[in-house]
Amino acid sequence: MMRTLHAAILLAIIPGLGLPARNIASQAHKVITLQQQGGRLDWSHVTNLIAFDHMGLDGYFDVYTMRPDGTGRRCLTHGKSGLPQKNNGQPAWHPSGEFIVFQAQDPGLEGVPPRLEAHLTTPGAGVQNNIWIMKSDGSRFWQVTRVKDRHGVLHPHFSPDGTMLIWSELISNQGGGIVQWAVKVADFTVVAGRPVVTGIRTWTPLGLQFYETHGFSPDGRKILFSGVPQKKTYYDMEIFVMDLTTRVTRPLTLDDEWDEHAHFTADGRHIVWASSEGIPQLKGTADPKLDYWVMKADGTGKRRLTGFNDPRFPEYVPGGVAAADFDWGPDGMAMAAYLVKFRGQQSLDNPTVRIDGVTGIFRYGRSTPACAGPIPMHASGFPMAGEAGFTVGCTAAPPRAAGILFIGFKPSLLGIPLLGVRLHIDPTVFFLAFPVASDGMGMVATPLLLPRESRTIRFYAQYVWLKTGPCKAGILSASDALDVLIQ
Repeated sequence: MMRTLHAAILLAIIPGLGLPARNIASQAHKVITLQQQGGRLDWSHVTNLIAFDHMGLDGYFDVYTMRPDGTGRRCLTHGKSGLPQKNNGQPAWHPSGEFIVFQAQDPGLEGVPPRLEAHLTTPGAGVQNNIWIMKSDGSRFWQVTRVKDRHGVLHPHFSPDGTMLIWSELISNQGGGIVQWAVKVADFTVVAGRPVVTGIRTWTPLGLQFYETHGFSPDGRKILFSGVPQKKTYYDMEIFVMDLTTRVTRPLTLDDEWDEHAHFTADGRHIVWASSEGIPQLKGTADPKLDYWVMKADGTGKRRLTGFNDPRFPEYVPGGVAAADFDWGPDGMAMAAYLVKFRGQQSLDNPTVRIDGVTGIFRYGRSTPACAGPIPMHASGFPMAGEAGFTVGCTAAPPRAAGILFIGFKPSLLGIPLLGVRLHIDPTVFFLAFPVASDGMGMVATPLLLPRESRTIRFYAQYVWLKTGPCKAGILSASDALDVLIQ
């Protein structure tokens, strides 16, 4: 508690010390294209691989994995016996990294008119799709659901502890545009290496017509979904949160906009989602223009994060784009995202991108490895002034080691030599060093209080550790460093 208090006092008094504040707009995030024609995706925090779908030359989607830099692309579903060979997509990792849940089009269902099949049966629409689970290397496959003709599923997700599975399901299709979706919640276990889904429940919270599930809160107690009220359009779609115990459901957005693809940050304090808010467009089209926004977990404090549809931003896409499905990386600071341009899901120019620094935090410098390898830092979410809960940490420090967290206000990009490590904080400018300790797994999380007075302050953070165990090459190891802008 005392160490956290010291950090809070430091950040609060910086304006009085005359150190320069940093304009929030001047620390822009970076958008890096990973695949020029990608798809819906999910980023494993165990394997550090991104699973995504991609449309092949045959006009159908398949599931792939790739590294976070876009290399090492590997197809998991094409040509696999025992798996339907039309559309396969919308992948999501089990938290263990052992399984991937996804959607697969059933070729035996033929009730969708041929002129609509190319759109309605894609992973993003889900009609004629079933839930499937595969080994993460694509070696084995298991079918979970068996929908009726002109029914389907959307957006399956595992809970953070891996014991639950949710998805949306089209449960009634009477024709004439009258359809009814529901939220499906099930229990998940692994028996003798085989995934088992049981206890499937069907929920229609608030009596909406359409539901699209987006995932769980970090503690697994809540789910986020987008929904459309009865007899409304997708521009009436809002973001909702539901408590899984009480099933109390409440809207987090209430506007005449297209709101979709919501995910909690790693600390559960904020939610990022896609919205048409503030973007001029015709609202009768099914090709919306969307950008990413952030809000507090209670729905307050909404602000725009990206400018894919704003020519004043460096990531602007001429003609417009829908910022669509996304997921957070293991460090909680970067996100992988799918951008859908006009011409819909069948476009050959719908890129998968990685957005670094979207939370206002950048990684810089290099770690001085311990025996087990590099020591990357991470952060829990958005560093918002006046909000409790912001945390920095790392997961690969020497186990049960004593260390120091340095917080400074000037970086050393090349690193200053210090007893065999590189210090990326300039010690000639006012800084603070306070003790920390890693646990038996080499993990540490350090909360930092960010008073209201600290808004626009930019600071830098780095861990230095005493080595433990048999490693004899020097007495210290060090993490890389974080460049943090308080918002």
